[in-house]
Amino acid sequence: MPTRELYLFNVRNPITGKWRQTRYRLTAENARERYGEGNYERIDASREVRDGDPARSSAAHLARNANGG
Repeated sequence: MPTRELYLFNVRNPITGKWRQTRYRLTAENARERYGEGNYERIDASREVRDGDPARSSAAHLARNANGG
């Protein structure tokens, strides 16, 4: 089973230049794709290791019906 290392990141707002912390954990590859090189810093103390298929660990496969339930 594959394992993934996920972290919280500090990311820079490209307009204001201010740093903020992500609300969710990302892999380093995802952070690079989303925020660009040099615009993020990994928070090492937030490391979380997850086992299993990333597609199966998401709730995206649970579709909501038209009534919102």
